[in-house]
Amino acid sequence: MVHVPGPKEVNSWMLHPFLGERHFVSCPLQFANPACGADNICYADLQMRMMDMSVGALEKLVVCFRERKTQRNLTVGVGKLGENAYAARLRMTIPHQFSFVISRSCTATQILCELGDPLGFTGRNLRPFVFQLNTAGAFRELDEPVNDQPTTSPKRIRS
Repeated sequence: MVHVPGPKEVNSWMLHPFLGERHFVSCPLQFANPACGADNICYADLQMRMMDMSVGALEKLVVCFRERKTQRNLTVGVGKLGENAYAARLRMTIPHQFSFVISRSCTATQILCELGDPLGFTGRNLRPFVFQLNTAGAFRELDEPVNDQPTTSPKRIRS
């Protein structure tokens, strides 16, 4: 007789273990440009902050994609504390499982935003870019049943 193994159980917390901070702040950036004064170096001190503003059941500081939200509201704030920034752009690469709405014929996975030429001083007031991402394609149906119970069962004591 041939033994056919049954379905393998998977704990639900292992389905989508993508955890991260809802806020990310970039390091200051500097670059060279001949139009940046006598030293030809722009000290733009570009700042970036990314925030997931999606409403979720979990704590606001945790992004957990197993929430199975079909839309993520991602806000990217860009600003500058130093000299002018020339040809500054914000480029985002969107995973192919996600989608964003521009037009039906668009299949691109990168978004490129011109920030202004030059991008002037913004101080601590970052310019917001808001992206609504459809995350329905990030989840797939499992072939294996899901088990939310602990892996060890309690022992019964006979009396």
